This record gives sequence, C-alpha cells and structure tokens, in this order.
Amino acid sequence: MNLNEKDTKKYILITLIIMFIGSVALAWYMSSNMHTDVSKERFRLTKIYKKIKDETYAYDKVKGKQVYMNLCMRCHKADGTGSGMYPPLANSKSPIISDPAKLVAVGIHGLQGPIVRSDITYSGAMPGFKRVDTTDLTHVLNFVRKELNQYEDVIIHKTVIEAKIDTITRATPYSESELNTIAN
Repeated sequence: MNLNEKDTKKYILITLIIMFIGSVALAWYMSSNMHTDVSKERFRLTKIYKKIKDETYAYDKVKGKQVYMNLCMRCHKADGTGSGMYPPLANSKSPIISDPAKLVAVGIHGLQGPIVRSDITYSGAMPGFKRVDTTDLTHVLNFVRKELNQYEDVIIHKTVIEAKIDTITRATPYSESELNTIAN
C-alpha cells in the first residue's frame, strides 16, 4: 500500500466520522425541538384564532386538492383509493371521515396502530399536520369529505383552530379506539 492509498483511506474514514457526528448532532437538535413550549404555542394559536374567529370561511376546492396532492397523495394516491399500508379515503365508510370532529383530530395529530376498513387491516401510520396552516388544513379536510366522499356539510377553519388549541398538549397520534371517545 503506498502513501496515497493510506491518505485516501484516512480521508474517507475522517469523512465518515464527521458525517456520523453531524447526523447524531442533527438528530439531537431535531428531537430537542420536538417539544414545543406550550405557552408560546398557545399564544401563537390564540392570535390566529382572534384573527379568523369572525371571518367567514369559504371552501376552496382547488386549494384543497393542491394541499391533498402535497400532503396525502403519497400514501392515499391521487384518487384517494389508498395503497398497501394506507386505507382508502375515497368513497369510504370510515367513521373518521363521516365525523368531522374525528377527521379534524386525525388531521391535526395523525393516526397510528392497526386501521381496519372492510375487513382489511392497514398498518401505515399517518403523521399529524398541526403545523400546517389552519385554513389549508381545513381545505384539505373538506376536500376529503366533499370531493372524495360527497358529504355536503363543511368543516370551518374556526373549528380546526379550536381543536388545535384544545389538544395543544397532545404529542402522539390517535389510535382508532381513542377516536371513539371523540364526539362531534
């Protein structure tokens, strides 16, 4: 082995060590920021609530579809028929989609655990979207209900921000059994 090969191996080893240390530092930084200061978050959400509480909400189908394509399509497909690990959202008899309060809860905090639809068990976990703009989240929830399932009633943005404030301390996704305790 000549000196050039030794140097090359040394540089590769040093690079790998630096990448490993950087990855650990990044993971630590990200995990330390996962826990939001509840008082600051409540203050932020309350400011949003005060801004929108008297506004009239108008469902925007185009925006709802755009947000759906950005957030939901990867798992539930563009047409909402679901895939492998993820249940269908379109033409669903799901008690989550039919109950606006449950759909809002899942939209904000996500869903985990086995999900059973039409005798099929799905194992995919859905992340929560509590950091998504309240009006955008409202549009996508309405898109799922109105365009993929033909429900006529509309979830309003005030309901979504109130749910964000009411469940601010929740840090984990819901399970289906927990959703049964949520009443509309």
